[in-house]
Amino acid sequence: KTGRFLNQIENVQHRYPLQTRYALVTGKLSFHQGERIAIVGANGSGKSTLLRLALGVERPLYGKVRRAGEMHYVPAHPMLAPLDDRSGSFTTQKKRLLDGIEWSKDSYYFDEPTAGLDDSARMAFVASWKQNPTNLIVMATHDPVLIRAAQRIIYLVHGEVAFDGPTKHFLQESRLFV
Repeated sequence: KTGRFLNQIENVQHRYPLQTRYALVTGKLSFHQGERIAIVGANGSGKSTLLRLALGVERPLYGKVRRAGEMHYVPAHPMLAPLDDRSGSFTTQKKRLLDGIEWSKDSYYFDEPTAGLDDSARMAFVASWKQNPTNLIVMATHDPVLIRAAQRIIYLVHGEVAFDGPTKHFLQESRLFV
């Protein structure tokens, strides 16, 4: 744990209407100031659901979610974000979205922040949050660059937490990121 508590998800069970399987089932997950967390897993494993619950965009069917501080969310697709200038490609808009972050909030939640970006843009994104060590950064991602840059990994499998711990341990134990 790094700094003060900013978000806690406790014993959450969440499923979407008309679905029999839960999209997410958790024990207790706490996020703290200064942490860099990568939420990883296959498509449909619950990464975006975890982000939406943490942000309060959705309410869990069961369980509790507590938040503190100011939060900022950056969606996977720039069309879902409030951008003044919509000119240019997906990549151009994505860069504009990431470059426009002021880092003045307590916590930042990103859904696939580097999808569609080249290596230099991905590294610039990592450098930008490393310059702001007190912010909580939570990223749902498949990007190995972000996974390696994170301090903590939450690995989801079929909506359940299969691993929650230091990146170093995840990389040692995982065959996915060798």
